[in-house]
Amino acid sequence: MKRIVLCLALVTLAAHAADRWKPDDRLRIVNITDPQISADGKTVLAIEARANAKENRYDNELVAIDAASGASAR
Repeated sequence: MKRIVLCLALVTLAAHAADRWKPDDRLRIVNITDPQISADGKTVLAIEARANAKENRYDNELVAIDAASGASAR
């Protein structure tokens, strides 16, 4: 009986997890690579890559991030 209850609980959890994550969600993930800290330590430059599903590629942008506030500018 305990095994049946455990199996039902695991199936229920797996069904809820499937509702949260869908294959198309991977296209919304933003990849941040190659961070470089400026000489004065106030700014971090990094490359931000976003999926472009229409053209089957990733679009890269250079992003400047203020180290103190976390504000970013492209």
